[in-house]
Amino acid sequence: MKHSHPNHLLFWLLLIAWSCLGNVAAAAEPPEQLITQATANLVSELRTNGDAIRTSPRLAYDLANKDIIPLIDFSTIAQRTLGRYWRRASPEQRQRFTREFRTFIINLYVSAMVTYSQEIVSTADSFEYPPSRWQPGETIATVRMGFKLKGMAPIEVGYGMHWKDGAWKIYDVHALGLSFVAIYRSNFASEIKRYRLDGLLNRLIAKNKTGTYSVFVTSAD
Repeated sequence: MKHSHPNHLLFWLLLIAWSCLGNVAAAAEPPEQLITQATANLVSELRTNGDAIRTSPRLAYDLANKDIIPLIDFSTIAQRTLGRYWRRASPEQRQRFTREFRTFIINLYVSAMVTYSQEIVSTADSFEYPPSRWQPGETIATVRMGFKLKGMAPIEVGYGMHWKDGAWKIYDVHALGLSFVAIYRSNFASEIKRYRLDGLLNRLIAKNKTGTYSVFVTSAD
């Protein structure tokens, strides 16, 4: 696993962030408490079944379908990622983009889970949770988690979450001064300028069919 490019690291952090939210969809506890509890559940699951997950990716898909997918606000992520192009897109293009980007994110997540399960377990002892500024009654929160990768300075991740449809859901992840949404907004804007929105959609479809789950820019692949 390489950490030289910040995008690589950010996507690994994204994996941790979404994984940490498992089994909390119906809970109404403070968001930082959900992260703490769910992180322990994730690490326990990977310690017990990590070998099986690495040899049978179908198990990773099952975990994602059960615990992760309902907790990601795909519609908000899609809208924020397209940015100004969302306003220009037709209803049919918005629907197609949301569907294809959803598939892309799920596949990226599952691919990362299979590849990096050992790294999550080995890093678990360094997880720390700085106090949150969230107050009861607020519907938007940034939950922070710090940890340390071997040979690197401590890293802090910010999970952008909001209360929607009776649950806390994640709509972005920030680390190293970057965010998942911002990276893809920039990459997709470049794609749209070159190929138009329909061209981007076709490339997303192709990536989903071929199993290419990296970011679009060459330097981050």
